Amino acid sequence: MDEHGADDTSYPMVRSYVKDRRPQVRREAGLGPQAMFIPQTHLPGEEAEVDFGEVHIMLAGEPTRV
Repeated sequence: MDEHGADDTSYPMVRSYVKDRRPQVRREAGLGPQAMFIPQTHLPGEEAEVDFGEVHIMLAGEPTRV
């Protein structure tokens, strides 16, 4: 603040600037975007995706593995 005479600069202003600037710096460094979304479209009944796993829940007051 002393070097640049930024007495009226607040923390929220800096946070907002960094939020906007960080993706630009990453792209310039060749690191690409932080996050990427690729939309998927499937016709009904064409494909299915299933994740398998197990979890423990309380079912009717009893611990149950599902």
